[in-house]
Amino acid sequence: LAAERARQAAAEKERQQAAVRPVQPTTPTRPTNNTPSTTTPPTTTTPTTPDPETPLPPVNTNPVGPVGGISLCSVGGITVNCAIKTSLSNMLNAARADGLVLTGGGWRDSSSQIELRKAHCGTSYYAIYLMPASQCHPPTAPPGSSQHEIGLAIDFNSCSSRSTRCYQWLASHASSYGFYNLPSEPWHWSTTGR
Repeated sequence: LAAERARQAAAEKERQQAAVRPVQPTTPTRPTNNTPSTTTPPTTTTPTTPDPETPLPPVNTNPVGPVGGISLCSVGGITVNCAIKTSLSNMLNAARADGLVLTGGGWRDSSSQIELRKAHCGTSYYAIYLMPASQCHPPTAPPGSSQHEIGLAIDFNSCSSRSTRCYQWLASHASSYGFYNLPSEPWHWSTTGR
């Protein structure tokens, strides 16, 4: 698992170096809310549309610190692996420039993943650790195999279906920033599509 994480981090670093838009520097501050994200579809809300006359603020890319060997950063309020902070920052800024504010949750620890499996799959050992994700409602990766646990996945709010503006924008643009959708979950975007 460590070798796979290192390989993914190296691949992401290469993708980031090819990014077109530069990240605007920000003053590091400690995030106030590190609540882990959930796999449950986010509540559909009307996205905030910035006033076209008001300049967009830079998306913060604040260091959160290492957790389990993974360096975490907060990008626009979303905690992710620092290896993807530039790509995510560029994507969030591009969405803002198009009048769409993307929010959501990224990294979560394994205990949060176990709690999600209990809620979505059942409480038996089989349900938590062995049952295929597709048999859970909604689909939920087993602990140790979720891209959220290594900070490489984001569940976006306002993307509860493919008809939302959030999903349609991401479907058109996310791949150019290195993010791909998990087909069974319109809100779930990661560096691998898993």
